[in-house]
Amino acid sequence: GLFALVAILVSGWLIVMHLRNWTRPALQRHIARILFMVPSYAVCAFVSYRFPDYAIYINLYRDVYEGFAVYSFFSLCLLYLGHTWDEQRESMRGSVLQRFPPPMCCFRYDPKIPNFLLYCKLGIVQLFILRCCTSTFTVVMNHFGVFCEASMSWHFGHFWAVLLNSVSMGFSMFTLLSFYLAVHHDLPPGRPIYQFFAIKFVLFVSYLQMFTLTFLVGMGVIKGTDVYSPSDVITAIAGFLTCVEMAFAAIVNCSVFSWKEFAVDD
Repeated sequence: GLFALVAILVSGWLIVMHLRNWTRPALQRHIARILFMVPSYAVCAFVSYRFPDYAIYINLYRDVYEGFAVYSFFSLCLLYLGHTWDEQRESMRGSVLQRFPPPMCCFRYDPKIPNFLLYCKLGIVQLFILRCCTSTFTVVMNHFGVFCEASMSWHFGHFWAVLLNSVSMGFSMFTLLSFYLAVHHDLPPGRPIYQFFAIKFVLFVSYLQMFTLTFLVGMGVIKGTDVYSPSDVITAIAGFLTCVEMAFAAIVNCSVFSWKEFAVDD
């Protein structure tokens, strides 16, 4: 509870400071949306920790907002290039051939093609759309008893949900990194890459710990009790770990998404 409270209070203070220094609304609107991801994760994690039976329904909101936050970061980077679609496309004219990020670094792409930014947008929006679909189907499958969060067997819905979400998240991050490599010379020095890693930390750590905990249940390392099922146990552990991680992420965001560059002069 203490870690969740720290994440909520620190993130809330940072959002309020941006609102009090609302000098560049186009940029700060997306920053506020990104910052709201940390307290959202913290609240969902704490409630899941205290009430594991309802975690699958609570995390429905968290998973959908995750895709929205990634898209908000992409939109923020686009605004660094220009405030209109034509300005953003015009900024790509000076780009040169780039290598794709690993594992496709043997291939090159041309950011100057007319629809490059559109392809990037579609590659990132698909995460939000798929998150909405898989989250909804997760609730439905859980209702009919075919989800089984504690199992990674392909006979249950959890395996397919994890597989689809992993592929979607990987493709989204691949697209976002490809976009960054093409435009990083036109972005403010330093800050966007730190912002990218801050978001990546929240997403990757949360995914990695759930995958690890599920694997440990499958190996018999983590077991259920007379009161709680293995699924409830990993939900509670993941909830606690996420609260700790979000407290750390909230503190990091104070530097990465600082309000001081937007400060109103007295």
